[in-house]
Amino acid sequence: MRRLYFASRFRKAGTSDVRQAFEKESGRSLEAFFEGWINGSGTPQVAVSWTPGRDAAAPAVALRIEQRGKVFEFPVTATLRYGTGQVQNVQVVVRDRVSEFSLPVTGDVKEVTLNRDGLTPLDIVSR
Repeated sequence: MRRLYFASRFRKAGTSDVRQAFEKESGRSLEAFFEGWINGSGTPQVAVSWTPGRDAAAPAVALRIEQRGKVFEFPVTATLRYGTGQVQNVQVVVRDRVSEFSLPVTGDVKEVTLNRDGLTPLDIVSR
């Protein structure tokens, strides 16, 4: 933001200027993000499912997030609740119609919820 501010000082900066600056800093294309969140409308609609991993040597939970309708790119927090009551938050970045993640775990997971913190605007729909 500081570089963008000083580069654009005393002149009008548009959305494309902001996107270019963010892409330069991140080192990756942000086209999908800007198309969904800045130039588009609506919020992602997602169906979420999870299953315990089967590899005892590397315990994990398989998390599957399926976008319905328009595909967005967004970060979201997955919350794992263990049988002990302990909670672990893991941030994932959803980029595709179907995104699958293997989340390492430290015990018996009883529940996985998405966006419990409410920080990502999205609608969770049933499968």
